[in-house]
Amino acid sequence: MNQFFNMTTLKVKSVCDDNMHTHKNIRVEILSLDEACEFFASRTGSEVLTIEIHRPIAREMVYECGSIPIAIITLGHAMRHVDNKTAWRKALHDLRTPSLIQGMEIELLKILGFNYHHLKNCTVKSCFMYCAFSPDNYLFKPEELIRFWMAESLIQDEEDLLKEIDEGFNIIRELTDARMLEVLVESGEERLKMHDLFRELAISLLRSDLASWLKLDCA
Repeated sequence: MNQFFNMTTLKVKSVCDDNMHTHKNIRVEILSLDEACEFFASRTGSEVLTIEIHRPIAREMVYECGSIPIAIITLGHAMRHVDNKTAWRKALHDLRTPSLIQGMEIELLKILGFNYHHLKNCTVKSCFMYCAFSPDNYLFKPEELIRFWMAESLIQDEEDLLKEIDEGFNIIRELTDARMLEVLVESGEERLKMHDLFRELAISLLRSDLASWLKLDCA
C-alpha cells in the first residue's frame, strides 16, 4: 500500500500547532549571511562580483532579502548583467524604499516587486501580468501562452508572424529564468505555471489603483 505525505512550509510554528494539527514539525534554519551571499553570487554571475566595489553593496542587498532563497534568486536574476556602480547603489536604494502595494510580507514584496520593475521592458511586464488572469495553478502550454499574448496584441509584429512567436519564446525564457514562471513536465510535455508568490504580487498590482503609475512605468 502506497503512503503519501504532505509537507507544508510555514514561518510561524504556532500555525502548525494550533490550526493544522501536524504530526511532526521540523525546524529549518535560514541561510547565514555568508551562505546567502555565496548563493547570490551563483545567481548573479561571478564575473559581476569580481568588481571590488560591487561586493559591499551586494552584501547589503542580500541582507535586505532576509536570506529567503526565492528572493535571492530573483534579485540575482535582476542584477546579473549590471556592472555599473551607480546602478547597484540605486538598486539598493530601491530595495530599501517602502512599497505602495499591500497584502504580502514586506521582505518578499520588496524583492519580488524589484524584480518585476527590472524586467526588460513594458512588453515583458504586460505578458507577466496577463498570466495572473488565469486560474490558480493553471498549466500553460508554451505555444498556447504565446498565442494568448498575440491575441491580446501584447506582442506583435505586423510584418513577420515568426518574429512574434520567437519574441514570445524569448519572453518565456526571461520569465522562467527569473522564476516568475515555473517549468513543469506533465505527461512528458513541458508546461508553464505562474509562481504562487509572483501571482500574489501580480494580483496585488492589479487590485491597487496604480493604472497611471503602470503607464509611466512602461514608458
